[in-house]
Amino acid sequence: MDRSRAGLSSKGTFVENRGAAHAIPVGSLFALALFACDHRPDPVVAPALAPAASAHVADAAPPPFPISSAPPSGASVDAALASARASDAARPRTLQQRATLCLDDPTCPATEADRLFRAADDAGEGGVDCFRFSDGDGTKKDLARARACLERDAASMKCDGGSAGLEQAELAIYRIDGVGGPQDIRAARALFDGCFADVTQEGVLEYAAAREANPAAPRVDFCKDRGGTTITSDECSARARQREATRVALQAKSVAAALDVDGKKLFAAASTAFASYANAMGSYVYELFKEGSIRNAEALAEETALLSRRTAALAKFATFAPAAIAPQDLERSSRSVDAARRKRTAGSGTPDIRATIEAAESAWTTYRDAEIALYVHAIGARSTPDAVRSAVLLRLNKERVVDLGR
Repeated sequence: MDRSRAGLSSKGTFVENRGAAHAIPVGSLFALALFACDHRPDPVVAPALAPAASAHVADAAPPPFPISSAPPSGASVDAALASARASDAARPRTLQQRATLCLDDPTCPATEADRLFRAADDAGEGGVDCFRFSDGDGTKKDLARARACLERDAASMKCDGGSAGLEQAELAIYRIDGVGGPQDIRAARALFDGCFADVTQEGVLEYAAAREANPAAPRVDFCKDRGGTTITSDECSARARQREATRVALQAKSVAAALDVDGKKLFAAASTAFASYANAMGSYVYELFKEGSIRNAEALAEETALLSRRTAALAKFATFAPAAIAPQDLERSSRSVDAARRKRTAGSGTPDIRATIEAAESAWTTYRDAEIALYVHAIGARSTPDAVRSAVLLRLNKERVVDLGR
């Protein structure tokens, strides 16, 4: 996705008009591609695609096969995984990077990812994502640890005349409320020294005054109750998207545990294809809002919604039982997709929007075929392949009509 004015901070969150901007690697969603290797407690394996809003996205190794291509199978998957593992073995990893890889690897226990995230923080590594501890995102929720992590980074939270970011706002709220450590309203205000007087600063300082005047004043959650500038709003959106990507990764661990070797490969292909589709839909929504300041937030919201739907689907995977589908109903659903696509393309507005619609359609077709192949392999034995194929296709067609209507 070409989000030309957006970039990533050292923690992977959105920044805008703050230093040298670069495109956000939203294609690096969370896809799963690690199944052919034996698990090791401290894995050095081909990484899954990391969440775009998570820490160290730029450090993540490339996926073992391109997310823009059709999902590979058979010998090509084996060869790609073997090549990725060989190149990855020589690449040094920080604890934080290894934690992220473990979280995204369905064969690596969630407890190991949790251990590595905390070990990275204990070691004082740079670039630790403090919000993981605030949110219980892939690790245990620990507000004292989150506060200490943010306090350790406080010295680098200098605005130099620019706008404050989410880390400053969050740490300020912690100091105001005494979350994870002592209350220190004076130190909360000091975080905004040298910052541009925008709505983020104004909102936090107003809250500090209210809490100072009335200690019983209702507490706030910055992202939910304030939001602040476009910068911090985008960072909040990226943070929410990362949490949803983590939910998908955790659910994937449960699904992968019950699959055979071929099923794991098909799951990797389907997950990679889904990542490409979600990326394409994010690009489409971004293009729709490209001239507005809400472009990043809207694109992230689209991707978060798709991730949430994927989480729900994976949660039902083990108990999936296809209902009988009449041929005419399946045909009708396919016609509905065609009609929705024609309507969306006719109202595309610009060539760039039309191009993102076409890219999303291509990505969806690849995802559709990969998802059906996964379900047929994993579930067809306890039903019939045709019944599974029809049920999954009907679901995906209905979802696609919804997506085209956005």
